[in-house]
Amino acid sequence: MEFESTVHYPADLATVARMLIDPAYMEYRISQLGVEVLEQTVTGDPAAPLFRVRAVIPPGLVPAAYRRFVPPRLVLTLVETWHPQAGDRSPGGMMTVEFDGIPARASASFRLDGVAAGSERHYAGEVSARIPLVGRKLEAAAVGAIQKVVRAEEAAARAYLAG
Repeated sequence: MEFESTVHYPADLATVARMLIDPAYMEYRISQLGVEVLEQTVTGDPAAPLFRVRAVIPPGLVPAAYRRFVPPRLVLTLVETWHPQAGDRSPGGMMTVEFDGIPARASASFRLDGVAAGSERHYAGEVSARIPLVGRKLEAAAVGAIQKVVRAEEAAARAYLAG
């Protein structure tokens, strides 16, 4: 199932671009989601890093109707790869999320743009759950969860930027 989402940031493009590739912000951002972080690494060029996070999703974040289809301890791996910025091209990259124990994943490209009220990160991607009979419903629930994560990202960014 395809999805699009936009995260709004209350700061200019240069400030937000620096924040988003800062390992300290990634750690802060993940901590605000209420997940148990198992591992977090940052590799690559500081101007175009690769973030990898493994975390346990609290059972309450999985809709009750779908909990029987996921392991009791649902672990995800998030990989966010930033592309080097060149010329006037907007900063951007790729994001993937995979889950241990279930055939489901999300992937998206993203780009960061300056707008009148600050900056926006636009995601365009796809969620897939290859589970007979309930896969499409799980995908729809996952897209809804992505929207909740986007709102949490906005709140985390506002608090982080406010210092």
